[in-house]
Amino acid sequence: MKKIISIFSSAILFTSGLYAQTEKPCFTDEMHQRMIQAHPEIVQYDEEMERQIKENLKKIDFSKVAAKETNGASPFYYDIPIVIHVIHNYGSEDVTDSAIFAAYQNWNVVYSLENYDTADVIAPFKNYIPNSSTRYIGNPLIRLHLATLDPYGNPTHGITRRRSYLTYSGGENAKFDDWPPSSYVNIWFVDSMCAADNWAAAYAHFPSDYAAAPFYDGVIALYNYMANNYGNYPSKTINHEIGHVFSLYHPWGATNYPGVSCGDDQVDDTPPTLGHGAGTPGNVLGCVPFNIYDTNCATGYVKVYPSSVIGIDSLVDYPDTTNAQNIMDYTYCAKMFTNGQVMRMHAALNSSLAYRNNLWSPANLSVTGTSATNTWPDLTPVPDFSVDNNYPCVGTEVILTNFSWNDTVQKIHWTFSNGAQPWGDSTLDDKFFYNPTTAFAHATFSQPGWVTVTMRATGNGTSGTGILVDSQRIFAADTSSINANNYVEEFNSDGDVNKWPTFNYFNNEFKWQIANVGYDDNACMQYTGYDNRINVAQNQFPITGVPKGDYDDMYTPYFDLSTLSGGTQASLNFMYSGATRSNNAQDINDVLEIWYCINSGVCNPNWLLLTSLSQTSLCNQGTVSTYYTPSSQSDWALQSIPLNKNDMASAKKIAFRFRYRPGVNYLGYQTGSNGGTEGYSTGNNFYIDRINFSSSPLGLNTLLPNQDHAVVVAPNPTKGDAYIIVKDADNVTLRIQITDISGRIIYSAQQQTSGNITNITIPKSIIPTSGIYLVNIATPNQTRTEKLVVY
Repeated sequence: MKKIISIFSSAILFTSGLYAQTEKPCFTDEMHQRMIQAHPEIVQYDEEMERQIKENLKKIDFSKVAAKETNGASPFYYDIPIVIHVIHNYGSEDVTDSAIFAAYQNWNVVYSLENYDTADVIAPFKNYIPNSSTRYIGNPLIRLHLATLDPYGNPTHGITRRRSYLTYSGGENAKFDDWPPSSYVNIWFVDSMCAADNWAAAYAHFPSDYAAAPFYDGVIALYNYMANNYGNYPSKTINHEIGHVFSLYHPWGATNYPGVSCGDDQVDDTPPTLGHGAGTPGNVLGCVPFNIYDTNCATGYVKVYPSSVIGIDSLVDYPDTTNAQNIMDYTYCAKMFTNGQVMRMHAALNSSLAYRNNLWSPANLSVTGTSATNTWPDLTPVPDFSVDNNYPCVGTEVILTNFSWNDTVQKIHWTFSNGAQPWGDSTLDDKFFYNPTTAFAHATFSQPGWVTVTMRATGNGTSGTGILVDSQRIFAADTSSINANNYVEEFNSDGDVNKWPTFNYFNNEFKWQIANVGYDDNACMQYTGYDNRINVAQNQFPITGVPKGDYDDMYTPYFDLSTLSGGTQASLNFMYSGATRSNNAQDINDVLEIWYCINSGVCNPNWLLLTSLSQTSLCNQGTVSTYYTPSSQSDWALQSIPLNKNDMASAKKIAFRFRYRPGVNYLGYQTGSNGGTEGYSTGNNFYIDRINFSSSPLGLNTLLPNQDHAVVVAPNPTKGDAYIIVKDADNVTLRIQITDISGRIIYSAQQQTSGNITNITIPKSIIPTSGIYLVNIATPNQTRTEKLVVY
């Protein structure tokens, strides 16, 4: 029998603490510790928060809070504006508006103590005083509201959407489009978290973090934790994380790890506990009787509350069973908050730290559209779509998927350029007009080039039709093959650069673009990998946009390679020039993937990986801390890739895709000025020029400029064989002489030129030692001396 001498609801006390944990379900404590490392002054904000909480507990009108149970009057609710940010790439993580509406209503069920599963709370936490209706189960009396006015006063449903590769690497850098956290609680949903955040399901920031990084304030979570259940198990993840936003800790303590030692969350009616780690979905090891009835840390747990009257101090004998069914635990048995936790949340909401007391103020509810006088707005739909094949051949089916949002869409109307025709879809009416329940549009194109897509989405209200015009998502490829023999792409206005489409899928600064520099003219293709917002030396990092997970494509036209030496051998050749900003080779993580697609009669999107290039294959100029641009031909190097897979050399229709993936520093995550530890970009700019094909295994002729008479020695420097490539329009005798730095002749030869291009091998065996050598080449038309470096 619990013996209660006396109890005062307002006497539940809290003390301060710091915290850290690394379990997967929640990463809040770890993020808070990182913020403290970057901003030690946060410790003072923690202390101030605890001081204000204690002061505000004294001011809470518990008679008003408890009015519902005592006199039937309506209780006082804290109304909180929220905004949901969906970070997606058109996958299942792009959750529908309807799913969001249903989820946030379920969050409110918990915050109003209307969740039916409280019936399953074990007996020690149902009866607060024996034979009394007062319970440990607390009613937060909090109502979340999707805002109906955005920060600019425009009508909204409290939802934003952003396409980003960072949905697969969720963290601080995925927090796009944040609204002022002094007026809204921001909640972001992503597909998956990044490794730096320990693949957490979710995390939030405490109010004390606000002063250091207000733009990160709020909650970020995996989209499949939006609902209150994870599979068949109650998780209440968003309620848990918003609890952190309102200053609740994990029950085992703020400076502790679950399962390590007995700890406390500074709330008296949640008994001390080791904490309980969650298992995996389908094998939830935390939700078992051993944990639910755990008494390891709470046996004999009592609290004494001193009184100003001598001799009548109050003693409360709390349950000896830990509150493993608490929403702030990890058991996947989440069912309840305690009265003490409710009081702590209310005290935090009355604190000026991080403007938590402004969230529910009448003035803020008015400007955010969450007051009683605001109505749910009828909005114009936002048209959006994804496409299954960005680079279809003329005549090949393309499938577009409707992702319109912001209202109930009743009808979609599509129009396309390039001689578009519908493709076998009986639901299409008036070509591309259809009911959105079909979800797809199918089309083919009869004309090559960029396709302009016009999409109209009409809602079910009176707010009109949203219109999207997009001419950067689909490029119809001409399947007429280009003869690869003697073809060279210089990316200048004299060629066919308009047949080489580039795709910046995520509309950011990392992208392919034409540059006013080149190997032998003033044009080439540049991949911009230098991020102007990052300065590692000064510990300055971007707020959003770390390139990990980004990729951008450049496509070639279709080529006929069978004309090269009868299709027996071929190589893909190009000149490249690139640099990195890292001195550590292990930090150079940019990758250029080269893919190919052979069209054997029917053009299909079956792209196969040919090779991947990285490190020195991309960064031949080593470390350059500033924005890199090649300044002379000596800054360029040759890359020659044999085409020896799947009869590539004999392919009559083959295209290539150059996919650049900018990398980040994976090894030593830097704690930046924002307190985050996202990997930062170590890349710089990469340039590619003179793309061509040849039957030469090394494709050295790509080095030759467009002149009648030219000489090149390559590769240079070399640690193996070297080659002399001579281009001479006349049939002449070529004389070669190689000397060491002292002038001693170590090799000489002569050869008759063919009137076009002549290759002569300098075998490694004749230059056995490292050093600098001079190669003299003479014909009746020219005399050249080139320096050859052997290492």
